[in-house]
Order: sequence, then structure tokens, then C-alpha cells
Amino acid sequence: MTTRDDQASSNSAGRKYATWPTKIAEQLAPRHIDTIIGVARAGLIPAAEVAMALSVQFFPIRLSRRVTGLDALRGPPTMISLGA
Repeated sequence: MTTRDDQASSNSAGRKYATWPTKIAEQLAPRHIDTIIGVARAGLIPAAEVAMALSVQFFPIRLSRRVTGLDALRGPPTMISLGA
């Protein structure tokens, strides 16, 4: 059974989630980005929302460090920053 406290907590978390893609879009807008790429490991939905907020193209991708049945071929990914 769901209580009012549970509902309030859930609504608060939903509102927090709803605002951060907009905040990211506002920070990216001055850079005139024309495409957003969403990585298929928990990045698709946030990237899609940022792309929608910026009204730009969105492309989903899936990355893998493995070949089916084999050990990892590459090391962990690294973050690349383009700077300001």
C-alpha cells in the first residue's frame, strides 16, 4: 500500500529528474550543438530529453568492449571534454 509520504517522495524525485535535462540543455545552448548521441547504457533517455529541449537530432548508439564469448578487447572508456 502506498502512503502519502511515499507519493510525495516519488513526486519530488520526478520533479528533480524533470529539471536536470533542461538545465543541461541551457548550458549547451550557447555552443550551438546540432546533434546529441545517447549511449545505450542508461544514457538514452537523458540524452533524448536534452536533444528534445535543444530541438536537435538524436542518435542512439550501443558500445561494447567485447566480442561475443570473448574477454574484453578494450579498456574502460574515458571521458573527453571539449573545453569551454
